[in-house]
Amino acid sequence: MEYRAVFILLIFLFHAGALPIGGTFGVAAFFILSDFCTAQAYRERVADKLFDYKGYLKRRLLKYYPLHWLLLIPAFVSELLTGFTLVKSSLILLVNFLLLQSFIPIKEVFFSYNSVSWYLSDTVFFVMIAPFILLKFNKLKGEGQILLLAICMAVLAVCYTICPIEWRHPLFYINPVSRLVDFIFGVFIAYQYEKIVNSKLMKGMMKACNSAVFIYPTILLGILLLGIAFYNNISLPTYFSPIFWIPCTAILLICSVCSMERITIMQKFGAISFEFFMVHQLCMNFITKIQQAGYFVIDNKIAIVVIDFVFALLLAIILHRFFTIPIQNKLSAKA
Repeated sequence: MEYRAVFILLIFLFHAGALPIGGTFGVAAFFILSDFCTAQAYRERVADKLFDYKGYLKRRLLKYYPLHWLLLIPAFVSELLTGFTLVKSSLILLVNFLLLQSFIPIKEVFFSYNSVSWYLSDTVFFVMIAPFILLKFNKLKGEGQILLLAICMAVLAVCYTICPIEWRHPLFYINPVSRLVDFIFGVFIAYQYEKIVNSKLMKGMMKACNSAVFIYPTILLGILLLGIAFYNNISLPTYFSPIFWIPCTAILLICSVCSMERITIMQKFGAISFEFFMVHQLCMNFITKIQQAGYFVIDNKIAIVVIDFVFALLLAIILHRFFTIPIQNKLSAKA
């Protein structure tokens, strides 16, 4: 929960214009976490001959589509009011509805309607291929897994190097095929997790975190500040996601061994982080439009960021309580 909370705040601050590197950092972290959790949950299940792939898809995809479709409504209404064209906009709407937009390297397509939903488009692709990747990892030993990851990284690096700069964002930051390397890395960490957490370093970290509550958030904040300072002051290919793997993994591992129930704020925010992620850009756009319309004008940047955050937070709480939970309960009852 804390891990999601930390990085959704980075993404929010990036979109709010308050943090230069937060978006690319946070997105890489979310992919690694999602893929890590998928591998932890399904690595043994997929090896069962009775594994139900259709049932797996239904359970996983229904987690994403209902909220996406709900939030597509206000985005679509806004599009109608600002220049909807029947043929072109209808095709983009269909692609977005099916969560296929990240495959198309055109900005007005992959950032269409609720722009952050491109992340779900990638996630849906990973969900669909996850069982096959996990079966491959099950067959490989440690050295084979390292070799597979190294080959994928090398191919990604070569493709990134020869790709024209103007195409790097749509093809390496957005496109799910290139971000598949993040998925494989998250899976790799999941398979190595037991070895890592049983190391003396991680055991010492766990002991330290349990001895004093302030140690845990201090370590997280230190890694984040050092990472942000490093990426902001050194010229790096920010769309080449492996550059974020080390700090993202460090925070993931620390959160996994040092999670403390006493830090309730982060726990609660983590619980609604998916809803917050899905609504925060829509809320920012709404606040911007009503300011442009002259209903209220605030020149203070910090005040706008606070208003955006509070608006998105309240909407996320409402959606989590009255939409996500009821939907999940209905699906659980039918299962």
